[in-house]
Amino acid sequence: MALFCATTFAQQQDELQLKSIATSIGKGALSSGYDISINFGNESNGLQVTGNHTRVYAAYRWQMPYITLGATGGFFKNAPWVGPQIIFTPASFISTVHWYGFAGGAPEHPDWKINKMIHYNAVTLRVSGIALTYAVSKFMNDNADQLPGVSYTGKVNASWNYTIGTDYTVNGREPLFQLGLKHIF
Repeated sequence: MALFCATTFAQQQDELQLKSIATSIGKGALSSGYDISINFGNESNGLQVTGNHTRVYAAYRWQMPYITLGATGGFFKNAPWVGPQIIFTPASFISTVHWYGFAGGAPEHPDWKINKMIHYNAVTLRVSGIALTYAVSKFMNDNADQLPGVSYTGKVNASWNYTIGTDYTVNGREPLFQLGLKHIF
């Protein structure tokens, strides 16, 4: 009986629980339009599902001290893609993201040919709700772009927060404004 109870308890601990639901609008280094994101997690793993009218992806992440490894995949404009993600967090105020994606074909033109879809590398510094980010992103055959950004995350109440921010695309020479709202369970 004790073994059964311990096994049941362990299984319950491993189950992913709903952690948050977020929505955002605007354009950013990795987003465009209106997004909805649902996050599940437990002590050491997480699942994020994000989508809008042109794309949907899932990221399953394994958290370890200082490093999070992710397996990601989805569809972007009808082209399937997969790729690894590594997040390095040596301290609470700094993190780096390294995300690579490989697509079957190209957006709007799925195919069996495997293409490099995205390479994204970023470093973020966080202090008192302010995040400063510098990213380098390369999408398909476009030239690599530098994307410095700043955002602020504040609390509406204990279970709701908001984020407002902007990235700047150096190649496109334009700001990319974003606004988000998140409910935390």
